[in-house]
Amino acid sequence: MKQIILPSILVLAIYSFAYAQVPLTGFDRLKQIRLLKSDAFQVKQILWDFAAEEPNDDDHSQKFSTKEMSVEVTYSSGVCSEDEDDDEGQIWDVPEWIATDIRIEPNDPVKVEDLHFDLSKLKKEQIWANNTDSFVYHNKELGIALRVSENEIDAIYLFAPQKSKPYLCENKNAKRFVSKSWFGNTRLEDRKIIGYSPASVTALILSATEFDFIDANKEVKVETIAGDPDNDILTYNYTVTGGKVIGEGSKVIWSLKAVLPGTYSITAGVDDGCGICGKTITRSVTIK
Repeated sequence: MKQIILPSILVLAIYSFAYAQVPLTGFDRLKQIRLLKSDAFQVKQILWDFAAEEPNDDDHSQKFSTKEMSVEVTYSSGVCSEDEDDDEGQIWDVPEWIATDIRIEPNDPVKVEDLHFDLSKLKKEQIWANNTDSFVYHNKELGIALRVSENEIDAIYLFAPQKSKPYLCENKNAKRFVSKSWFGNTRLEDRKIIGYSPASVTALILSATEFDFIDANKEVKVETIAGDPDNDILTYNYTVTGGKVIGEGSKVIWSLKAVLPGTYSITAGVDDGCGICGKTITRSVTIK
């Protein structure tokens, strides 16, 4: 196994550019995660005040959240694929459960200009040939990318910079990482949305939005209304910043029995096979 040592000057350069003025409370905590160095236990210690789901052993990831954003940390599986053409295989030749990249999704709309990034340092690429409103801005030397739709941030990606490429596995997916394009060798004209519209949440209904701390039964009935133009089977996804979700599907219970006074949020999304590609909705409950 190769030992990862990133020069301190490079790390400081990444941090000073990528994390300077991001209007998301708690975002600055993410810069303490040392990609290709921090393990899952260290990540959990750094994000100690984030709501956290249990790690997913199947895809080596863990989800965290605050009232302003959802965060997914991806970890190494510890095994490089031996298939040179493996598109989905492990990218980094590092031990198991070492953080390799971070995806951040704002819960509320954030404009590109709100991030105060110098976009001249980022390469801009159109995502779909037949959709001129969606782009990826990225700088692989710094290890940051922004996915943007209609000038709003869909996601922010933090990943190991290109200086780390000696530690890549030997497969096609890893080779795509060092390409100048975010999409490797896939041409724009070959990236088309054909007859597809993502499923979206259209309403999120809560039975209550406020409780007294002394209330014994602090449970919220949650109903999610979603639409899908393609009539696909939908999977409902909920992320909360406190308490827990009981049940599954469009109607669930959000239990807040064990939480302290404060304001907590729930975000509902639907997956039609694309992932959470469409609109999500966030609502809040206050415990006094």
